[in-house]
Amino acid sequence: VTTSENTGRRLENLIFLHLRKKYKQIFYYKDRGECDFIAMEKSAVKKAIQVCLNVDDENFDREYDGLLDAMINLGLKEGTIVGKGRAIDNIFIERFWRNIKYEKLYLEPSDNGLELYHKIKDYMKYYNQERPHQGLEYKRPMEVYRTAA
Repeated sequence: VTTSENTGRRLENLIFLHLRKKYKQIFYYKDRGECDFIAMEKSAVKKAIQVCLNVDDENFDREYDGLLDAMINLGLKEGTIVGKGRAIDNIFIERFWRNIKYEKLYLEPSDNGLELYHKIKDYMKYYNQERPHQGLEYKRPMEVYRTAA
């Protein structure tokens, strides 16, 4: 563990220590791109994690492409970028949480955590498969996804 004042390096160390609690095999990936951590369990790749303290317009492509390169070459369907993102990246999740609060959670308060979990799960299915979205020309996200795939 380094004692550097470099906050980005400290974040990488923190992520490494967190991964080390669960995974005994952790590697750095480098091919066309670079990915900070590849976590393996019993010789099987489990996670690809890219760490970047501040994701911005200058480094987004490099960080994303490095993660994507690792995912493709190692056969992973998803990966994780850890760090603070660009403000624009939060628009979609902020809009989703606004919608779920006003369309479901405020109208139907839950009595316990399990009930809340099921309401959120059901709403996410509705949001993606049944609810038309103005930004998608009043199509459902799943329709758009299927036609693009």
